[in-house]
Amino acid sequence: DAISGDSVQAESESRGGASVDASKSVAKTTVKSDPVRADVDQMFVKNAWVTLELDDEDEFAPTIKKIRETAKRLKGYIADETQNSITIKIPAASLDSAKAGIEQLGEVTAENISVVDVTANYVDLKLRIDNLRKLKTRLQELIVAGQNVKEILEVEKELARVTGQLEQLEGQMRLMQNQISYATISVRLDTSVSPGPIGWVFYGLYSGVKWLFVWD
Repeated sequence: DAISGDSVQAESESRGGASVDASKSVAKTTVKSDPVRADVDQMFVKNAWVTLELDDEDEFAPTIKKIRETAKRLKGYIADETQNSITIKIPAASLDSAKAGIEQLGEVTAENISVVDVTANYVDLKLRIDNLRKLKTRLQELIVAGQNVKEILEVEKELARVTGQLEQLEGQMRLMQNQISYATISVRLDTSVSPGPIGWVFYGLYSGVKWLFVWD
């Protein structure tokens, strides 16, 4: 018997909608029943902030160079750098030793360490990715077994949506894994120069003239 276009569309939408709803239901159920699996180690994101006071701005460049060398020695890398600040990423296990070494480069006027447990977030994200990968595989199988063009187009549309969402979550996972593996240390450099009102004028002129000759 002939099947009307409306019937095919309704069937396609029903199947597509069922796929979407099923994926959401599975993800939510899995997360609720198993929020943190016993076989997953605790995971932390560690960040440190340090403000160092130096005698003069001329010490900024050599100090930043030493911090850069510290990151390289510990197999880390530079995340950001300016004339008076630097942020490095180093293996999380080396945070304490790296911070202690950096604090020897000047007088510490401020410091802070943040340690956040992201174990539950990691497990939740991993489960969502696993569910989307299974759904993507199922949709690909439906395309191969498709009976008509209309149905195939509907499934391909849903596959594109699922693939986009999966790529986004995989990007979040890569970022989280980097944050877990590498601790962040942000260092800000300051000076102890405290001239009087007239002294500030001469200090400003000195700084302006000095930077005129700094090109490299």
